[in-house]
Amino acid sequence: MSHSLLDAITSSLCQYAPSRLIVGLSGGLDSSALLHALASLKKTNSDFKNTPILAIHVHHGLSENADHWQSHCEQQCKDLSIEFITENIKLDAAKGSLENAARNARYEVFKKHVQSGDVLLLAHHQDDQVETFMMRLMRGSGLTGLSAMASARAFGPGYLVRPWLHHARSQLETYVKENGIKFIEDESNTDTQFDRNWWRHSL
Repeated sequence: MSHSLLDAITSSLCQYAPSRLIVGLSGGLDSSALLHALASLKKTNSDFKNTPILAIHVHHGLSENADHWQSHCEQQCKDLSIEFITENIKLDAAKGSLENAARNARYEVFKKHVQSGDVLLLAHHQDDQVETFMMRLMRGSGLTGLSAMASARAFGPGYLVRPWLHHARSQLETYVKENGIKFIEDESNTDTQFDRNWWRHSL
């Protein structure tokens, strides 16, 4: 199982010669698994031995636990000898969906730090892809929208890669369990006022 996830990352990066590998780190199960996998890859794969890894955490300030999540992510990176930065953002709930605003703000933060030759990796998986497709279908998205998430695309002066889009979340859960990886649970993940959570837990 572990080899499958690591192989997927290696395969996704084979067409690039990354200046840096950047991880979007929330501290949740998915991104924590990706952070650990990249650290393992750096130790075991000579192609990435000298490639710096940077983890970016976005502090939304939407939860009373947000400071704890930031500290957790910082400690994760310290334990793995990975550079860590955090960005604090403020969201305006009056401007449409808070969920969309938070997502857009995260991508703006990522774009701010991605430089030429960098590859930003995000831990989206097969379950996320299915949810995204179905949500867009229900909203009446056109053909472009129904294409869902791309496994790789240009992103600012660098690239965005999602190496695990063809892997089920259960595989990530197994990887986390096998490697004793600690992660945080965002209490908002059970709040069905957010579209994705309603799809995940209700529909």
